[in-house]
Amino acid sequence: MLVFEPLSMSAMAGGKVNALLSLNRSVPRDVYDLHELMRNNADPTPLWISRIPREFLELKRPEVMAKIDGIGFPLANSELLPDIAPDVRESIDETRWDEIRLEVAEQVESWLAHASERARTAAELNRDADAEIDFAGR
Repeated sequence: MLVFEPLSMSAMAGGKVNALLSLNRSVPRDVYDLHELMRNNADPTPLWISRIPREFLELKRPEVMAKIDGIGFPLANSELLPDIAPDVRESIDETRWDEIRLEVAEQVESWLAHASERARTAAELNRDADAEIDFAGR
């Protein structure tokens, strides 16, 4: 099992949320990696609270479930499972993949909700509310 320094895990989780919510990307690896980061207690919300305007967090929140819903088992079976350890691969069938997707969607939505409750507005952060934001905090 990998052990990560908390700040790095937060940035990695934020980067995976960037990838997950990308308009031109639907990659099962993003869901899988987010699930692993969640298991290691990654929490990007402190990073988001300090750097991302409330408006942007609220805008992205409804997109999470729809995006993850489009990354079904056939895609995971062809693009993810061949590249992970055999013992892990054997534990992921369609039912388990659906559970993983739901857990990730619920956690990312929870992170976004928690951060948006505490985040400042774009005006307070001196940022353009319509500018693209990097969830990794870069």
